[in-house]
Amino acid sequence: MRRCDGCHTVIPFIIIVSSGFSLKIRFDILNCQFEIVSLRKMIRMPTISMYLAIKEVNPLDNYLLLLTFENGEKRQFDMKPYLDLGIFKELKDLRLFRTVKTNFDSIEWDNQADFDPEVLYQNSIKIV
Repeated sequence: MRRCDGCHTVIPFIIIVSSGFSLKIRFDILNCQFEIVSLRKMIRMPTISMYLAIKEVNPLDNYLLLLTFENGEKRQFDMKPYLDLGIFKELKDLRLFRTVKTNFDSIEWDNQADFDPEVLYQNSIKIV
């Protein structure tokens, strides 16, 4: 648990939704508000699902991301469909959008928004 703005208690937690995704949510108790922090696809066990880690990310114009995966493949991901969802709304600020960086096997922004690398791979277009 952590404090936000010096007066609001914010509780982070994860919700598992039936479509095979999990949502990381921050809940502000005093204001009864929540925001989506991340969207991740869950891997069902014992099926082994191999995904590629992201080794480099570059923000482009028009809310596009150029992703380089560990196999050297370059793909373009369009963030526009996500910019009206939860914490991703903050990324409409181009200064914040350009703070994207790799974090472990995926990407993250300065506001702690992140994406699952498998979702990024599946929903991106290969650059030839």
